This record gives sequence, C-alpha cells and structure tokens, in this order.
Amino acid sequence: MTGRGGKVHVGHTPLGALMIYTLLLALLVVGLSGYLMTTDMFWGVEWPETVHEFAVHWTEISVLLNIAAVFYESRRTGVNLPKAMIRGYKYIPAR
Repeated sequence: MTGRGGKVHVGHTPLGALMIYTLLLALLVVGLSGYLMTTDMFWGVEWPETVHEFAVHWTEISVLLNIAAVFYESRRTGVNLPKAMIRGYKYIPAR
C-alpha cells in the first residue's frame, strides 16, 4: 500500500520493529544494572554504574528518536500514527 509519500505498512515498519527491540534491550540493561548496583557483590563497583548510566542515556536518545520518527512517518505517509497507537488500529487512506 502506498500513502501520500511512500509505502504504508499495516503493522510496524522494519525500522519501527528495530526500535522496539532497542528499547526493550535498553530497559532490560537499565533494570539489570540498577539491580546489580544494589547487591553486596557489586556494591561500590564502578562498571555496573557506568553500564547503567550509558543505558539510561541510550534509552533517552532512543525515545526522542522514536518520537521524531513517528511524527516524520505520520507526515510522510499521511497516516496518523499517534492516534493509531492510542486507539489500537490504524486507518490507512485509500490510494
């Protein structure tokens, strides 16, 4: 299917799917490294804190890039993606 400016995917775009995996992995690393910092074994060890800080920054950047990409793709394809995320279904305009 093609929208106003290009191909419209019924589900996520390949880049959108990659972003989902990136965010899931980043949040997993944030949680795991945050937990490790509280354990006796890693209390005061520097690398879990460094990993945690990097993962938090990576997550923040990924979220901002995701928001920008959603609005860009909405304008490019003519599909209101934020509305689709809230309502649970996507209206794809006819060719």
